[in-house]
Amino acid sequence: ISTFSNIGKEGYIIYARIDNATGLEENTKVKISGVESGYIKKIQLKDGKPILELFVFKDVKIAKNSSIIIKQ
Repeated sequence: ISTFSNIGKEGYIIYARIDNATGLEENTKVKISGVESGYIKKIQLKDGKPILELFVFKDVKIAKNSSIIIKQ
């Protein structure tokens, strides 16, 4: 996971509920199978649980029942 510039990218927003956001930061790259696919736009709490607002690049398709794995 690393930070990068997101200016000029087109895509859409999805939300992911996770158990622990320790070590995550806004503007951190999101990868799918090792390929850069978006970034963390915002981290917030809802009902005491972290929610990630993820910006996903427009050509990347995410299935509704997908899971998220946090690696560092």
